[in-house]
Amino acid sequence: MNTKGFTSIIIILGIVLLLGIAGGAYYFGKSQVARPQSTQPTITPSSITDTSPAPTGTGETVNWKTYTDLANTYSMKYPSQLFPNTCGDGAFATESLYDCGSERIWLITVRELDADQLKSVRDLSIYSTISKKEVNINGDQYTQYNGLLDQKKWKGPGIYYSKIWVEIPHNSRYYELAYTKENEKDKDYSEIFDQILSTFKFIN
Repeated sequence: MNTKGFTSIIIILGIVLLLGIAGGAYYFGKSQVARPQSTQPTITPSSITDTSPAPTGTGETVNWKTYTDLANTYSMKYPSQLFPNTCGDGAFATESLYDCGSERIWLITVRELDADQLKSVRDLSIYSTISKKEVNINGDQYTQYNGLLDQKKWKGPGIYYSKIWVEIPHNSRYYELAYTKENEKDKDYSEIFDQILSTFKFIN
């Protein structure tokens, strides 16, 4: 074989080789067509967001102050428009009072009842009208009384117009939670009293 013939063979082989490479590259390219990527994001601990609502207080009492008696027996919440008695336990008025000798009738009271007081509280005959309803206090049901005082039958100190109260037994003792309205035209606090009752609880 002369040199010219050999050269021709080399050229042909080179062309065949180039065609093979080109074909292989084309086939490889076709087989690697990009597949659609999933749109589902990868979830990592840092990307998880808690969409549940944050716990918040409910009702107007959530921002009220908390009152605890001196004996640490009970606690309850009260609004800013009421002021606790500075001379003793469990009495609230609509103004800050410092007259410890006063015999005024407090707006809202909590008191432990002795035998005579318990008898007096249970004497419904001094009221010209009386109504009852069930209330929930710290998960327990109690009877709430609402009485319009018959002033001709009342023999106690201080004349008042009406009274709403609940009697609660605790550790062989009795407590009275009461809202007393001195005059018919006084502002009505019965709704606030019910809210206070809903926060009342014994702690000892």
